[in-house]
Amino acid sequence: MPNALLLASLPESDLEVGGDNGQRVLNSLEKYFARVESVWKPVATEEAFEIVRRRLFDSVGIP
Repeated sequence: MPNALLLASLPESDLEVGGDNGQRVLNSLEKYFARVESVWKPVATEEAFEIVRRRLFDSVGIP
């Protein structure tokens, strides 16, 4: 879907998974997210100011 975003936070430990069913779901999700994972890299301070300026002051482009 255009302009859609999916954000997920997967459990770090077995304790957070919630049992066998939770582990099966987690295994499926990990396989899916591994295929579409986008590594996030923090921006430099100078870049951050430019990003904020653009997001606040450039037109959004909504018809």
